Amino acid sequence: MKELLGCTVAFLLIPSITFAQTPLRHRQDATPYIVNQYVKIDGRCSHSPKTPCTEIKVSYPSFQNSSRQTALDAINAEVQGFLLQSIGDEPAPASIEAAMSSFIQQYRSAIREFPQQGVWADEKQVDVISNRANLLSLQYSHY
Repeated sequence: MKELLGCTVAFLLIPSITFAQTPLRHRQDATPYIVNQYVKIDGRCSHSPKTPCTEIKVSYPSFQNSSRQTALDAINAEVQGFLLQSIGDEPAPASIEAAMSSFIQQYRSAIREFPQQGVWADEKQVDVISNRANLLSLQYSHY
């Protein structure tokens, strides 16, 4: 059963500055960013496309611009906070890679105890919805 957690967050960026075009962003984007994508799959899976497999996917933007770096660092920290949030009383992982490894390790531990259970899937995604000179809007989703 999939649950969807979604919200949209908008950040106001001041002052308005025009940036040089870079290959890492769309022409209409005011704040340059790159999209980081990670996928980790349980190594015991068959590589057949029809075989269900335990996997975790993470996709998120990273913003960089020296003239607004303080504001962008705060936005990047907010995005990381969403990606690294833990469930229950567990401590938050130190990095995305650690969170992904922990997910796979927890699955392997659970499958040893309950071999009849199915595969697990987790997907966290942060998308840029609007990227204007004074407004940056992000959509957070977790499946």
